[in-house]
Amino acid sequence: MLEYAGPKPHIFHTGIDFDQNKEDKYVYLHIVIELIKAVNHEYIEDRKYTYTTDSTQISARELMNELRLICPNLPELIKHENIDVEDEIKENLQRAHDSQTLTEEEKITLENNINIMHDYLVQRAINKSVYYCTIGVYSQSY
Repeated sequence: MLEYAGPKPHIFHTGIDFDQNKEDKYVYLHIVIELIKAVNHEYIEDRKYTYTTDSTQISARELMNELRLICPNLPELIKHENIDVEDEIKENLQRAHDSQTLTEEEKITLENNINIMHDYLVQRAINKSVYYCTIGVYSQSY
C-alpha cells in the first residue's frame, strides 16, 4: 500500500537526520493524478479547455485505483521495488558490519539505525518508483 513516509533520511553511526529538501514522492502523486485528468482527453482545434482540480485528498485506496489506471503493472512494480530495496538494506547492513573504520559499538549503532529505518526506506523507495512509473508512462503516451 502507498503511504507518506517523509523526507530523505541520512543514516549514520551517530544518528539519523532528514534532508528536508528531498521530499517523499508520495506528496506528488495526488498532483500527478490531477494533471493527468486535466490533460487526458480528446482535443478539438481552437477550443479552450479548463479543469478545476479537486483540492480534497483522496484515500489511499482511491489513490491506488487511480494509479493502476495510469500504471497497470503497479502491483508488480511495487513487489519488484520492495525486493530491490530489501537487497540494498542488506548490503548497507553488511557494509556497516564489515566496516574497517568504525568501532564495534559504532557498527552496532549504525546497524540498529538502519534497522530502525527499514520500513521507512522501503516505503520511500516504493513511493518513488510509483511516482516515476506514472510520470514515465504518461510522458511516453505523448
